[in-house]
Amino acid sequence: MQEIEQIKKEISGIGLTRKGSVFQRWHVCGTPGCKCKKGKEFHHGPYYAWTSKDKAKTVTIIVPNILVDEAKKCVANAAILQEKAKQWAVLSEKIIRRKIVLSRIHS
Repeated sequence: MQEIEQIKKEISGIGLTRKGSVFQRWHVCGTPGCKCKKGKEFHHGPYYAWTSKDKAKTVTIIVPNILVDEAKKCVANAAILQEKAKQWAVLSEKIIRRKIVLSRIHS
């Protein structure tokens, strides 16, 4: 039970979370005659995008440069939260199994 309390403490300090990926992308615009159509070295960007799933659909959000680090931290936090939840579930199962065994012994 002490291990679960430790996981609770760790989870409470995680901060903002959101699954997904933050990555750089380049863009070809629709302006006729723009040099971006000449090749990859002329594409607009880089821009940062954050993709995630929402009800089985991919959602992409352009992230302002000043928020890229925060967006990346949210993604990292989501992975930490998921791992802590797995640990909690494993510990919970062990506790429940022990209680079942003990209940059989004392019955």
